[in-house]
Amino acid sequence: MVIKRWGGFVDQPSDLALCHPPDACSAATNGWTHFSEAGRQAPPGVGAVIDEHTNDSELVVAAVGGSAEAFSALIRRHQVLAHRVAYVVSGSASDADDVTQDAFVKAYLNLHRFRTDAPFRPWLLAIVGNEARNRRRAVGRRLHYETKVRYRTEEASGETPEVEVMASAVRDVLLDAVNALPERERTVVGLRYFVELTEEETARALRIPRGTVKSRMSRALRRLRTNLEDSDG
Repeated sequence: MVIKRWGGFVDQPSDLALCHPPDACSAATNGWTHFSEAGRQAPPGVGAVIDEHTNDSELVVAAVGGSAEAFSALIRRHQVLAHRVAYVVSGSASDADDVTQDAFVKAYLNLHRFRTDAPFRPWLLAIVGNEARNRRRAVGRRLHYETKVRYRTEEASGETPEVEVMASAVRDVLLDAVNALPERERTVVGLRYFVELTEEETARALRIPRGTVKSRMSRALRRLRTNLEDSDG
């Protein structure tokens, strides 16, 4: 797994973004947006009202009614986040591609079960998390995060090579400390700080109580603080 920082110095874990290879978050989903089109016809008027302002619940209703355009819009809206969650939980970029595609297929087949008065994103991420856990268990993979740094030219122009080297060293220390965490804590840190999920979304993705997310985060932060202080000493 590669954790990439776009831009300058890492001030906090949420400054990190997940993508591997660099275009994986978009390339991984190429061609998915039309997998539901065969044999589907949009209901009258649906295509005319679907745009970036159409909310998820409206898109779900339209998709259940037969609109491939509506489900394609849901995929475009959530595919990057879904791929990042799959990446964090499965521990593999290649598996994350398959996990995300399988999760969208399962979501499509189960749209009729979705409660339109509930938020769609946590429901989808629960499916993604479940698929990713199953994939990781099947291969017996241990999670391990790595760093790969790429600076945007316009943002990097103001930094000296010495500052960039120092920032890279700080990121390496941070990731080493995260990788030293027990796997359950490491996964929660990955979802909360690297993917920036809420506590509720993290709980849904991992199928654990919200209180468990809090307790694992608390333990993880204590361990990180101790490990980082020890490394400084």
